[in-house]
This record gives sequence, structure tokens and C-alpha cells, in this order.
Amino acid sequence: MKITAVIFALVFLFVPLAPAGELDRIVATVNGEPVLASDVEGAIRVEALLQGRAISEISLADYQAALDRLIDRMLIRQQMTSGYAAPGQQVEERMAQVRTAFPEAKSAAAWQALLAAYGVREQQLHKSVEEQVQLMQFVDARLRPMVRVSPEEIEGYYKEKLLPELSRKGAATEPLADVQSGIRELLVQERIDARLNGWLASLREQANVRILNPASASGVSKGMSFSAVVGR
Repeated sequence: MKITAVIFALVFLFVPLAPAGELDRIVATVNGEPVLASDVEGAIRVEALLQGRAISEISLADYQAALDRLIDRMLIRQQMTSGYAAPGQQVEERMAQVRTAFPEAKSAAAWQALLAAYGVREQQLHKSVEEQVQLMQFVDARLRPMVRVSPEEIEGYYKEKLLPELSRKGAATEPLADVQSGIRELLVQERIDARLNGWLASLREQANVRILNPASASGVSKGMSFSAVVGR
């Protein structure tokens, strides 16, 4: 299953990181289910890790955007049943992809040092990958059957987009028969993304979402960084 832009943005890894013994703060509720400050903090830490961004570069605006994505994520999870377990093989494949993205951390010691620099534990990362795969599986199973792509649309994409792009790059032209399955999947993914946006908008309209401004709760201004928000 491919990771499309909208789905990946929605289900970026989240790792709760509230220190032991520290009172966590509720920053929002979604149909009565709380979103904790540690949920948002963990999501940002893992996202920063995967993007190679320093924690000090993350602004309060990024924090608030992460909260918004977590709310969308919770709205979808509330639609799930217990039958959507993440396949172990897909989880391990995704974990391997994450590790491969950091060639400078090939050794176990270097990998642990990298995780520690972002305040993320490997067990938490693995759990969040499992949740990511589960959510993506559910979204695909829910929305893919609603999508149709005609042979005419595939041919149109081939002639109007792919061929001009190959010509611009000076690449060899590929016959339609050789690329039509890839074009079909690309168009399917685009339409799944569009339907996901519409579905989320509908869930938002029906949901009872209460947001407690994280800036007010943290006593910080919009110009402050994420590191200031979490006090690190």
C-alpha cells in the first residue's frame, strides 16, 4: 500500500512522552476523549526526527497544527472496530524504512543516540509505527472501494502529463501498456486523498471537539518555539 501525502500527514507517528509522575495536561477533547499535551509533544518529536528538524526549530504554530492532525486521527480511530489489527510484516517493513532513512545511525549505539537526541524511545517508536499501519489499512479499506478510474482517464493522464514530463526530462517514452497500472494506482491514491479530506470534514461537523488553547495553557506567546512550549 502506498503512503499518500494526505494520509501520511494525518497519521505521522505519535508517541506519548509524559514524564513519570508529572501531571499531564488536557489540550482538547474529541467526543469526550482527551488529547493530552504529551500526545502532541510526542507527535512533534517523532515528526521532527523523521524530517531531520531540530526541536528548537519547531514553532508554536507547528504545535497547534500537530494538535489539529491528532484530532483528525482520533476522529478516524473512533470509527474503527477491533478487527483492524496492523499486520506484523508491514510494521517491520515500515520500521526498516525508518532506519534506512538515517545512514549515519547504522550501528545500534548510533541509532539509540539519535532517538535519545529527540526524546523518543524505540519501543514507543515501534508502537506508533504499528498504529500508523493500522490507521492506513483502515482508511484504504474504507475508501478504496468508493474510487473508480476509467481507461480513458488513465490514457488522458498518460498523454497529458506523463509523456510531457518524460519529454521535459529527456527520458525515453514508455508504452502505455507498461505504465498503466502505475498510473491507475496514482489516480486511485489521489482520489482516496480527496475522499479522506471530505470524510474528515464530515466527521468534524458531527463531532463534539473542544480545544483548549495550548498557548494559553502553557503561558507562552505565538512567537515562542516548541522547545519553549514543552519547557525543554
